[in-house]
Amino acid sequence: MYSSFKYLRPIVVFAGVIGMLQSLLWIAFAITALTAYYCHMSFQDVWPSVGSLFELTFFHVYFRGPCELPYFPPIDFGIVDNLPLLDPIDVHAMAWAYLIISFFWLISSLTIILTCKEEYIRYANIFLYIWIFITLAISIVDMALGILFGLDYGVIMDEAHSVGLAGATINHAILLAAQASAGVLMGVAFRGFLLWLINIFLALYLFTHTFKISDHNRMKSGVDNVTFASEPHSLNRTTEKPIDAYGFSTRPTSTWQTPSSFHPDRHPVVDDRDYRRGVVSTYELHPQQHHPPPPVTRRRDDDVILRRDAAQSVAREINHRNSFRNEPGVPAPDYSPPMPRSNPYENRPALKSALRQSRYQ
Repeated sequence: MYSSFKYLRPIVVFAGVIGMLQSLLWIAFAITALTAYYCHMSFQDVWPSVGSLFELTFFHVYFRGPCELPYFPPIDFGIVDNLPLLDPIDVHAMAWAYLIISFFWLISSLTIILTCKEEYIRYANIFLYIWIFITLAISIVDMALGILFGLDYGVIMDEAHSVGLAGATINHAILLAAQASAGVLMGVAFRGFLLWLINIFLALYLFTHTFKISDHNRMKSGVDNVTFASEPHSLNRTTEKPIDAYGFSTRPTSTWQTPSSFHPDRHPVVDDRDYRRGVVSTYELHPQQHHPPPPVTRRRDDDVILRRDAAQSVAREINHRNSFRNEPGVPAPDYSPPMPRSNPYENRPALKSALRQSRYQ
């Protein structure tokens, strides 16, 4: 696991918890707004007073639907009805949008808490991307709705500044109540401003961690074989040993060894040329140890001889096949390859072995 994952888990838990709390609270706000628009609220015990003026204005300006309320106090709201404010139908549509988005945000917040763990890190990015997308979408809707309520607040405030104190009446008190209503809804739309900034910060922070999780998943799955060759994905899952597909670990890396047949009860077959070159088998000197003969170094003149013999064999085979052609007057082509360069050491007299030389001393 990458080093900064230990900071990711607490942030994910915090983001999930605060996302669930906000989604539940805004679902409640949306249901209340829908209930008010469809006139399922009773004003039977509410009578017009200075204390209830704010509540009645708040409901009338932004949440009152086309239905008739039998117990609603008869108050003239003409001073705010003539202003270019948001209609209740617009707020009703936004309430449906918040209800749907908040429901998915609730599920997504719960999902990242359950899945963004080390054992589920392979699928964590999927749920993180969903939560980030929903959070940014809600933040954009919050900002748009907050700006609209802010514009309403400015319109009502300009209208209130045009009225002097000498001629203040109940209509101007309604104007101030409408201004307070727009300010409250602007603060609710921006989630108190602090929660809105926290949501943006959490979304950006988790988005930066999705790149680290993607790199970690590629490393574990072995996509970048060169970069992550030393990681555990290159090990065999059953034996926990490096996979040797081509048998490099079993091939001898020492010098070339002459083929010989070895058996514990008899001597190995050794060519006489080994004696001429001064090579004495360890098995012949110490037969009681029963060790296989040591590897014999292959010299340059041996390679020359082998290549020459192979070339002559190929030339004989080709000439033999060409002899069967029935082409009179056409000589058989000579496919024999050029002879290798002469080895200056090839015609050198054989060296006397150490054993043969010891007899004359």
